[in-house]
Amino acid sequence: MGTEYAHVFLPIASTEVVTHNLKPRLASGEALTGTPVVTDVTDDGSATGELSISGTTLNAVADTVNGFGINQAIKFRISTSSTTSDSYLLKLSCEKDTSDGQTLVDYLFVHFDYPCQ
Repeated sequence: MGTEYAHVFLPIASTEVVTHNLKPRLASGEALTGTPVVTDVTDDGSATGELSISGTTLNAVADTVNGFGINQAIKFRISTSSTTSDSYLLKLSCEKDTSDGQTLVDYLFVHFDYPCQ
């Protein structure tokens, strides 16, 4: 059975803020710490560099609607051009606040399409 990744759908030629909930990947009471890293990667794991990803940070406010607390999600701004491919795989990584400083790695599919006219 393959790995299930979250998916987000965005319009081409836009700048959007994405928040990716990582609470399901954290043990009870755990949170993320430090500076998260988000990169667009190919199937072999190398960065494509085709997307503009900036403002990467941990969430500073709990989200009761989506069920995650402070420092349990990664937020970032993603910008695309009109020539962006249909889909990209993003690799998100950040340290956990555990005594051994483990790094949590997760993946997110981003799909781009032209907005409805």
